[in-house]
Amino acid sequence: MSLTAPNPTMDKMMDKLGTPGKYQVVVLLLLATNFIPVVINHLLVMSVQETDHHCKVPSGGPPSLFIPQATNSTLQSCQMYQDPSNPSQGYQPCVEGHTFVFSSKNKWSFVAEWSLVCERENLTNVIRNTYLGGMMVGGIIFGILSDRFGRRGVMLACLYSQSLIGIGLYFVEEFWVFVGLRCAQGVFIQGLLCVTYSLAVEVVGPDWRTLAVCLLRAVWSAGIVLFVVVTRYVEHWRFVQLAVNIPAMATLAYIWFIPESMRWLLSKGKVK
Repeated sequence: MSLTAPNPTMDKMMDKLGTPGKYQVVVLLLLATNFIPVVINHLLVMSVQETDHHCKVPSGGPPSLFIPQATNSTLQSCQMYQDPSNPSQGYQPCVEGHTFVFSSKNKWSFVAEWSLVCERENLTNVIRNTYLGGMMVGGIIFGILSDRFGRRGVMLACLYSQSLIGIGLYFVEEFWVFVGLRCAQGVFIQGLLCVTYSLAVEVVGPDWRTLAVCLLRAVWSAGIVLFVVVTRYVEHWRFVQLAVNIPAMATLAYIWFIPESMRWLLSKGKVK
């Protein structure tokens, strides 16, 4: 029979603290706000809204003269007559680009920006897949880095990096630069998601982690609602980038309030 008491686990020590106090609740709420830019950027990439469009025609000419009709009220999206004076010669792809029809004159999407329709429609999948590839890399890299260097510092690096990249997207003119920055943002977005989640559940004891996760998911749902509001009233995709990413800089006012994970500190022997 051993005469020494077993070493208490971190979970048992947290359990002894009982109900989370006001400080822990406030920290959880502040951490949960990190999920808002995560979910909104996911939706910005994954939900590509279909936009009415047709071939661009010479100025002054009625579109119906150059473009065959798809139905009684709509025009073909991706074809035009080879010879408008002789429609029997057949059709050809849009030779002068596309005209996009939005519900508002101020509305503009990245699909319209780079004409990602018709023969270029598959490029929207390139954006999605490179973003998802970046997320996969970020989940691996920042999980390892947060275990090595701490949750708080890695979380802040991910938060501000993805925000600066999002703001940088406002200025992008080249499509492949846009794709590259979206991929890089995906790396930091997934790092932010994973590390924030880890830090949040380590703030409270095991009996309260289910409620902590429910709070994170509630804020995630609130982010979906906010996405709808932002995209409804901010019509140009470039200004959407600013509306989503600039508010992250407000965390500079309170980020000092977020502690390092106690579990990580003890695991590294950083005990004062």
